[in-house]
Amino acid sequence: MAENGNNDAPDTSPQITESNETTPESTPNGHATPEIHAPLPNGDASKDTEQDGEAGESGEPTPPTDSVLKLRVDLPTNEHVDIMVSSQEQVQDIRQSIVDQPHTFQYSCFHLEYKGKRINDFVELSEEPELAKDSEPVLKLVEDPYTEAQARMHVVRVRELIGAAGNRVDYVSGIDAGTSLCEDVEVAPSKAGRDDISHVEDYDLNAPGPIAAMLAKTRQPAPKTVKSLSLSAWNPPPHHLRMRGHLLYLQATTLEGDQYYITSHVTGFYVNRSTNAKFDPEPRLMSKLSRAHSLITLLSQVSDKFAPQFVQLQEYNGQRDPLASYALSNSIPAAPWLVSPTSGLQHQADLTRTQEPYLLAGADNAETLRDWNEEFQSTRELPKENVQDRVFRERLTSKLFAEYTEAAVRGAVLVGRGEVQPLNPTEAKDAQIFVYNNVFYSFGADGVGTFTSDGGDEAARVATGKDVQGVKAVNQLDITGLFTAGTVVVDYLGKRIVGQSIVPGIFKQRDPGEHQIDYGGVEGKDVIASHEAFVGPFAELSKAMRVKRHAVWDKEGKKHELEGSVETKGLLGTDGRKYVLDLYRVTPLDIAWLEMYRGAGEEDDEKRYPHRMTVLRPELVDSFRIMRLREYIKEELGRKQAKREEEAGEAKKENGHAEVGKLTNGDAGDSESKGEETQAQVNGAEDTNGEQASEQVNGDHSNGEQTNGDSTALTNGDSEASKDSTPDASKPQETVDVSGFSFTLNPDVFSGQQPQTDAEKAELEKDEADVREVCKYLTADVLPRMIREMQEGDIGFPMDGQNLVRDMHKRGINARYLGTVARSCAEMSEKIARDWEALPAEKQEKERKDDKRLEALRLLAVQEMVARAFKHVCNRALKMLPPCFAQSCVSHLLNCLVGVELNGKPEVEVDKQLKGMYPEADFGFVEMTPERMRVEVLRQIALRFRYDVPDGLVQAGKELQLLREICLKMGFQLEAKEYRFTKDAPVEQTVQKKPSTDSLEVPQTNGVHPPAEGGGKKKNKKKHNGDHSPNRAASASPVAAPTTFRPENVLNIVPIVKEASPRSMLAEEALDAGRMSIQQDQKDLGQELLLESLSLHEQIYGILHPEVARVYYALSTLYYGLDEKSAAVELAKKAVIVSERTLGVDNPDTILAYLNLSLMEHATGRTRDALAYVRHALDLWKLVYGARHPDSITTINNAAVMLQTLKHFHESRRWFEVSLDLCQEVAGRHSVNTATLLFQYAQALALDHDSKTAVERMRASRDIFSAVLGPADQNTREADAWLRTLVQSAVNQGKAAKEAGALLQSSGGPRRLFMRNGGAGGGGAATGRASRLGGMSGGKGAGQLEAGSAEVGGAETAAETAVRSSGLDKRSLDELVRYVNGEKQERTTPKKTANPKRRQQRAQ
Repeated sequence: MAENGNNDAPDTSPQITESNETTPESTPNGHATPEIHAPLPNGDASKDTEQDGEAGESGEPTPPTDSVLKLRVDLPTNEHVDIMVSSQEQVQDIRQSIVDQPHTFQYSCFHLEYKGKRINDFVELSEEPELAKDSEPVLKLVEDPYTEAQARMHVVRVRELIGAAGNRVDYVSGIDAGTSLCEDVEVAPSKAGRDDISHVEDYDLNAPGPIAAMLAKTRQPAPKTVKSLSLSAWNPPPHHLRMRGHLLYLQATTLEGDQYYITSHVTGFYVNRSTNAKFDPEPRLMSKLSRAHSLITLLSQVSDKFAPQFVQLQEYNGQRDPLASYALSNSIPAAPWLVSPTSGLQHQADLTRTQEPYLLAGADNAETLRDWNEEFQSTRELPKENVQDRVFRERLTSKLFAEYTEAAVRGAVLVGRGEVQPLNPTEAKDAQIFVYNNVFYSFGADGVGTFTSDGGDEAARVATGKDVQGVKAVNQLDITGLFTAGTVVVDYLGKRIVGQSIVPGIFKQRDPGEHQIDYGGVEGKDVIASHEAFVGPFAELSKAMRVKRHAVWDKEGKKHELEGSVETKGLLGTDGRKYVLDLYRVTPLDIAWLEMYRGAGEEDDEKRYPHRMTVLRPELVDSFRIMRLREYIKEELGRKQAKREEEAGEAKKENGHAEVGKLTNGDAGDSESKGEETQAQVNGAEDTNGEQASEQVNGDHSNGEQTNGDSTALTNGDSEASKDSTPDASKPQETVDVSGFSFTLNPDVFSGQQPQTDAEKAELEKDEADVREVCKYLTADVLPRMIREMQEGDIGFPMDGQNLVRDMHKRGINARYLGTVARSCAEMSEKIARDWEALPAEKQEKERKDDKRLEALRLLAVQEMVARAFKHVCNRALKMLPPCFAQSCVSHLLNCLVGVELNGKPEVEVDKQLKGMYPEADFGFVEMTPERMRVEVLRQIALRFRYDVPDGLVQAGKELQLLREICLKMGFQLEAKEYRFTKDAPVEQTVQKKPSTDSLEVPQTNGVHPPAEGGGKKKNKKKHNGDHSPNRAASASPVAAPTTFRPENVLNIVPIVKEASPRSMLAEEALDAGRMSIQQDQKDLGQELLLESLSLHEQIYGILHPEVARVYYALSTLYYGLDEKSAAVELAKKAVIVSERTLGVDNPDTILAYLNLSLMEHATGRTRDALAYVRHALDLWKLVYGARHPDSITTINNAAVMLQTLKHFHESRRWFEVSLDLCQEVAGRHSVNTATLLFQYAQALALDHDSKTAVERMRASRDIFSAVLGPADQNTREADAWLRTLVQSAVNQGKAAKEAGALLQSSGGPRRLFMRNGGAGGGGAATGRASRLGGMSGGKGAGQLEAGSAEVGGAETAAETAVRSSGLDKRSLDELVRYVNGEKQERTTPKKTANPKRRQQRAQ
């Protein structure tokens, strides 16, 4: 791959496992077949080992499981390179490794020979018997003659390597796509000589987030190696010269200013005699060598400056982490919604940029035309018998889906811009279809009237989104014999475009009497086909998706038994494969919502819900099924217990009381313990809302019956759930036969079916009752439980609207319930207020009048509804608008929504002359006013979410957050500047990229939260920046009223993509097995499996992929728990970079990855670096949510502890104060959470020599503990002991200050336990304080850790020792210093003052 040819790539190969290379460090035993399944069955591993041994003794030619070889490759230059390879690797993987080596990347057209015999590129090394047996194999690199395609790819690759390629304009990815800011986070001290400086000094936690936090730092330009390298004007070769081996003609200008014309020949490259005016492709006679097999070698021969500059270029590239510079191959890079204006202005002259399509695809573009459908189905038909087969299959699948998605999106953008001619130009716009690059495109609209009764265009748009989800689910199930079309949905410029691979036979004209569809509804529900060949595959699909086999009736009343929904269609392709289409109705309709908001009435009633495509989410169906299964198991256990007691009673009567009583008690105890274990398993499944449990249950579909899988997963338990399972293996385990349990739903209820007999009507009524019960479960159980968990802090509080909707989707709650979420929060807040008002005056002070978490959740839900409503308004305005007016439309609509406070009557900026050239275009947006926008957005919210916004649409101070939500939903890329949303805001200014390491010296203000002085400098800066934006300067009008947005602020619009690629089950199995082994205390096996999982993720997905970012994050937390802190830091940093490039620089997952990295850095002693990452994460957090997020308490508290480690006690005190203030606001002034923070704050005050205030805060903490938990509670007693100590310290203040100062100067600062809050990345042991804080500041879902020192143990803090020395401790100063430093010593006091922060740890 040309992009991976950087010189720095091979240097990091031991740390980064390439997708084409398996290093010995990452795969101790090669592939993980035995290891993956070792923890699951009992005794299977030993059998496998025995069988392998027998096979080896029999002399069969079975290759070893895996072996690592040191491979020597001899080069044509009489040099050689050594490569560590696996025997399971293919030769083509070794070729790629050679291409990526820093000293061999000039080779691109070659083959490898072993003992004079050419080796096939597509075989594994183990398939070459002689080579596999050779202990020190030596391969020879032999240069091959070029073909034209190879020569073209060599030129493209060389241009990338030598830095001659200019910037590409990619309409799919957008501006600055795939940017990483991790290396721009300044972790060094800002000033030389100030080693004590911290990156959070004077940081304003309540200031708005600086926009500069989203921009990359400006880098010096890369060293140039040549002035230009392109195809010459003499290209292509004429016929007679092509017959002599001429392939291309190139033109190169060296740094010396010399111009050379180069002939690309089958033998290599040489300088010819041509000039600008004369064509002579024969070799030129020169004093220097002027012929080479590689173009890089030739350039170094003709230019003396090339080689040293090329070395400097490689050093320049090596300054960045390879992960930050590699091109993304298996995922679309994330496009930031704010980009620096200089990014668009840095357009370089590059003649070859227009030649690249020819270089990449040839003159007729035939090389890029692929039969996508055949590739998809052939990949699905690959064998999957063993691990090697599965790795190859899943790796190819991931690569194919990524390539198809990119090609389909690229074509969809062209279709959306009107660049592709339709196949049916006479049809209406919405009914037109297109074919581009062998991808079939149509619009997500009801162009042919299919969804007329369900809501027309609205229903069709929703159906396409549901269809891609259904296709993804089927792809994940991977049912043998059932195929899907490649499906991508793209939202671009207000249009929804569906791209599908062309299924053979879908356009075939059938004979009279034959249906176009072979299974399911042919023409709606009027005609139904039922081909026998589809019954088996559809039955397996329906079983996995909980779809009931049910009856449907056609227009003549004839009954048909279908395995799936009538809307789900089966097509027998002309290639003989069975395809499943239209998967938008795999679950039933949400009838409760439809009856409430789309009841009987006129079709044009504006208050009716816009469509009937209100299907339930599959996650909800799984959650409900787990709930039903739990009830079934309870009943079975109760029935068994009753039967056992009855049998025991009878046996007691017959055989006497003593002996049988003993047996009965033993059985009962076993039953009770097993029943509790089973119940714990079921409850655990309930807590995950069906996600984890459904994975356990569904995991056995391929290997056994569903009932057996359910019984094993939920009754026997696994080693993770029961620590005593191994020693008690000899005892009979309690099992429940769930073969009698069945749960399926009829997806076609409430869709107009007409049963004919009473029995059919009764069956349909029963199916309808089941669906109603699921709907009731959603509104009465799942939704309130989610709100309650967010209120109480049991799960992480969402950072933005997308985060909130994702949390809802995980629980099976549709986005249409956002209004219900907001309304429920308001009602719960009103109840809290009423209850507070009913309290006596003396109790009102101790109770909260409102709940800040509920209010924050309500405001977040309202913000998300406003953004989604605006999306519908904007889509309608853009849909029929030419692309050249998109800037004007978007800027005006944004002004009408978020710029109203600055200008209540914004004017549209449209080129009237250009407008006159489009008489048929819809320019309705020019009539939009702020009042009409407000009315329309409110109407959309009321229509789609059934919620009336009580206050303004735009929350004060949250304009930027709403703007971000809109941009992410619509794909807008705006100029990065401080936009003026109110008249009081400072004059807008462009935000430049961070210039240097001095940017952290002064607290970032960037115009959002400016200081009182310096206004003149900002004006000068704006004037200076204006010179770099000629468009804005030219269009500025001195008489026009100021507006928040101008058309030139909208720099680009990127497509929003929904695709259907499946996840790798093999890699996830290895990860789960590694986690399980570690929980079983099998650390060596667990680490091997974790490394195997990491290798599999990187091989299958490639290094830069969201799934790889998640596994990096998970492994970093696991390795931290294994005390492998250096490895944890490396993985955490990789998680940050990959998250930034694939998810976005301000994605919530990226912010959590930064917080995780900060704690890993702190654990290894790099606390200053950790604080820099905390600062950057907080800056992003404030951009995403705003200041004072409920879960930021933990992060702020962590930073305070880090500052204490650096002995910045006064700064640490300030951060503790902010954390305490936020906690009092969120949790209440008299909560246990506040008491815990008061306890910690008092310690910080003692460190800062403020004994008086420390006594006040500790007394307040003690009083709250006493009032809430009682005087006898351990926390109360510990706070009381500390209070007495601090009081004594205050009495002897002079002596205490002196001794404390001496201690703090001689000791290493306070010691804190390094812990985590049980975050999403994997839980760990938490102290009492951490567990209490977890309920209010992150909980289990926030994925945050609590910071502290890397030293673990029951060590007291320096503050504790200091105040103890004030009179309660009689040890000498040297003894106290030794104690603080952790040295062993004898106790000099009979009793130690306890600390409530460690209470829970001691209990564990």
